[in-house]
Amino acid sequence: MESAECVPSALGRLPFNNTVLKKLPIDDSDQPGSRVVPEACFSRVRALQPLVRPVFVALSQSALSLLGLSAQEVLSDPLGPEYLSGSRLLPGSEPAAHCYCGHQFGLFAGQLGDGAVMYLGEVESCAHGRWEVQVKGAGVTPYSRYCLLPLTSQDQICPHMVSTYVDTTFWTHLMDKVDIYTSGTVFLLVMTRTARLVAQWQCVGFCHGVLNTDNMSILGLTLDYGPFGFMERFDPDFVSNASDKKRRYSYQSQPSVCRWNLARLAEALGSELDPAEAGAVLDEFMPTYKAFYLSIMRKKLGLVRIEEVEDRELVSDLLRVMHNTGADFTNTFRLLSCVPWPEEGDSERATVGSVVDLILEQCASIEELKVANKPTMEDRELAMILSLAQTNPLMFGMVADSPGMTEQLELLGRLKELVETNQDDLKRKQRDDWIHWIGQYRMRLGRECDSTSDLPVIIKERLKVMNGINPRVVLRNYIAQNAIQAAEKGDFSEVRVLKVLEKPYSDPETLFGPDGCGEVEHSGAELDVAYDGKPPAWAQTLCVT
Repeated sequence: MESAECVPSALGRLPFNNTVLKKLPIDDSDQPGSRVVPEACFSRVRALQPLVRPVFVALSQSALSLLGLSAQEVLSDPLGPEYLSGSRLLPGSEPAAHCYCGHQFGLFAGQLGDGAVMYLGEVESCAHGRWEVQVKGAGVTPYSRYCLLPLTSQDQICPHMVSTYVDTTFWTHLMDKVDIYTSGTVFLLVMTRTARLVAQWQCVGFCHGVLNTDNMSILGLTLDYGPFGFMERFDPDFVSNASDKKRRYSYQSQPSVCRWNLARLAEALGSELDPAEAGAVLDEFMPTYKAFYLSIMRKKLGLVRIEEVEDRELVSDLLRVMHNTGADFTNTFRLLSCVPWPEEGDSERATVGSVVDLILEQCASIEELKVANKPTMEDRELAMILSLAQTNPLMFGMVADSPGMTEQLELLGRLKELVETNQDDLKRKQRDDWIHWIGQYRMRLGRECDSTSDLPVIIKERLKVMNGINPRVVLRNYIAQNAIQAAEKGDFSEVRVLKVLEKPYSDPETLFGPDGCGEVEHSGAELDVAYDGKPPAWAQTLCVT
């Protein structure tokens, strides 16, 4: 009879079925270091780079559940930290690094690949589906960036091979169709999923940071979240990646960038996709995105009973007020659920005064707005342009029509207005702007209810929808920075913010009890959950790249 000591742990019994390594070309070379890898989708990794005495800092029960595991099973496994840090090979796994190419910041970059991430395998079960397991920082791969790689390679993988793998692995529910790539069916599905994804991003102020083509998936997902960030003060030109000097991947550019990336996918598929069908699908991207976006925005405003054409303008006006007042994106939307339902005869200013006060606390000061509206071009170049405006108006008009210059002049105009005002006048202007928009919003809310409707039910439904779609807390950069700085000193208490982020729509009392504190895994210490306020001033100085 087998002893208990010989029985594999739950991690040791994971049902690996590494489909991708069976169906796509594999590089089996033992050659060390960064190198060109011809005609392969993956390179096997021969050696792991173990950590010295790894320990668990945090676990995600929701992620473990996808693999059919519990936190207790993993924590009780003496080899658990080694397995999940990539220090020891999980039984059944086959380490490999993905080889790919793509466009980076608009230019084709040639061969790329996983230099830090490592594929371990795919865990497959009837109960939990199939999930790819990866580790990061577990060893060197042929694509680790220790030296420059050649930008071009003549060896290519047949698009038909890749498309067939995707069809049979991910789109099996569509396999009753013949040549589904040629018909454009899957490309339409990828477009729709991508449009929905970026609409969801825009509606929570999320910026990916590096939307290169190699960071997008044919499944309508994105990956490689490096310098991502949630926008704080609302700014359409916000970039989360400080190295993106030309703002290619700004907040407002994300939808058009996703469409551009889809066009590159269509080109890569070549004869697998009919050009006319591809063009027709791409033409539908922006309308599809806008429909998803407006649908979500209606819910964020609690407009759940009827749809009006004017709703798009109501949303645009809100974002304009948020931009002009420097309002915090996340907290402002959360506060809109506090706007009282309109009642006949109530005084607008008196009724909405308290909620306007709360919103104004989330708005930028005059000094913050001056910094935000400072032109980004060099002072000497700006002075030259302004001189041109006085000495050669015709030439200035030609220069001013360029998109980049128009943006700079708009910033300069707003900065001039701010310099000529003071904090008290600014607050009065901000208050008036918010009272005016909230007045329009309340009128629209009133049209949600007709004479036959049950008003208390509608009001309750509005609050439930708004608080279920407007997060109370997001992972702001300063929160992550606090956790990083503490962890570098051996203090992992701030990493417990993950517990808050698992339920971003919940109040602290829901997560930790009435006092905002509670029992946390690995520690009985109290947890500070004050993550939903306006960011501190020093957060503006953080630079992520």
